[in-house]
Formats: sequence, C-alpha cells, structure tokens
Amino acid sequence: MRQNRTLILGGTAQSKHLAQLMINAQYNIIYSIAGLVRYPQLNCEIHCGGFSDSHNRTQNRTQNDTQDDTQNGIGGLIRYCTRREVSLVIDATHPYAENISQHAVVACAAVGIPCWRLDRAGWDAAKYKNWHDYDSVEELLNITKSYLRPFYSIGKSALKFSHRRPPQQQWIVRSAQPFPPEQGIIQVNAIGPFCFQQELNLMQKYQVDALISKNSGCVRVIAKVDAAQALGLPLFVQRRPPLPEVERNFWQAEELLAAISTLI
Repeated sequence: MRQNRTLILGGTAQSKHLAQLMINAQYNIIYSIAGLVRYPQLNCEIHCGGFSDSHNRTQNRTQNDTQDDTQNGIGGLIRYCTRREVSLVIDATHPYAENISQHAVVACAAVGIPCWRLDRAGWDAAKYKNWHDYDSVEELLNITKSYLRPFYSIGKSALKFSHRRPPQQQWIVRSAQPFPPEQGIIQVNAIGPFCFQQELNLMQKYQVDALISKNSGCVRVIAKVDAAQALGLPLFVQRRPPLPEVERNFWQAEELLAAISTLI
C-alpha cells in the first residue's frame, strides 16, 4: 500500500467509482460522505459526517486512528487533513455542494496540498422543450405559482422554503429520509435511482403538473426528466452554482486516476 493519503470528498456514484479505481490501484484513500443514507461498499476508510459536526465519526477499515474532528467548517477540514497527513484532496461531491467545494479549496491552500475536482457534465437542456432555468428560490416560486401540484425532486431542501408555499398548491416532495408531516405537502420517501416507468407512475399517481429539479448531470437520475418530457410537463431546473477554481479539473475518473501517478 502506498503511504501517501488521498481524501476523496464523495457522496455520488461517480465519486464511488473513482474510489474503487484507487482502491484497486492500491492507493491509500479516505472516502468522506456528509451524511449516511446508503453506506458505501468500499474497502477503505470511511469518514462520515463532514467536518463541522461535533458528532463526526470516522469508521476505519484499515486499522488507522479514529479520533473525532470537533472543529467547524474550514478549520475542521484543515485540522483533519493535517492530523491524517492527507497529501491530496479530490472534490468529487455533488455539483450543488458549493460549501464543501469552497472549504476544500481554502483548506488545501492553508495546508499546502493540491485540490483537484472530478466534475460532471450537466444534462443537455436543448433536448427538452419544456426546460426552464432558475437561479433563486424567489424566481422559482414566482414562475411556478400558477401550478397546483409541483413535484419537488430536490429532497428535503424544499422544506427550507415550504412556509412560502402558495395555499392553493399541493407539493409532492421526495426525500430519501422521512421528515415531519407538513400541511400541503405529500411526502414520498424513497431511495433511487428510479427507472423511467417508476417516475412516470409517480407523476401520474399524484397528478403532477410541474417538475422541480437540479441539473445533477447524473445518468442514473435522468429518468424523472424524461418522464416529465413524455407527459409534456414543464421542467424547472436550478442553475449550478459557480465553484472556486482548483488546481486541476477532470471529467472522467479514469483520467484523474492516470494523473495521480504523476503526483503520488
């Protein structure tokens, strides 16, 4: 096993693919996830809980130390990278996880180690005639106020502004984790990915008249977009947030793996 340690900020199928490639190549990695919905089946050290929670815990599958990181935000990540002697951080998080992406760049600069990013291309909006981009919650609520049963496929993040739900609307909110019942919201608890027919059935069952999504670019979850298109429903997609520059960007895990051999 090579001694240099790489921290992969993960939580996506793409990041798990990269982690598996690095495990196969016998690189020493830590795979980090912000929360635990589905435990990653990876034969490496798993860090769960991010770097700003006093209840963070590190599950060690390789007999390394398991000290908790109790500091907050950037400071916690700096401390973690220093304590664990991390030599490279790879930001392979969700395209909308802007906070951890920003923290990674600042922390790596402070520690003096490179920060790379594994990017993922977005979906092609030109293929969907009912595609509408939006930037803010205010913009979204304004352009969707005439719909009666919008389907929020963005998880529990919709609850942050559910108090602003127009009284005539019935929201359908899908979340991997249950949340307290709320008037005017139909809760759908399920963990994907979902196939086209499943998405079609859900939209028909709840008489959905609009789909709210993020442009994750993941082929595993594009079925909801295709189902909305098939039903002629409008699709409202949040634009991706700008992310800070990193030393190197990659679009394929295999490309990144090849580049690591020149660094580690």
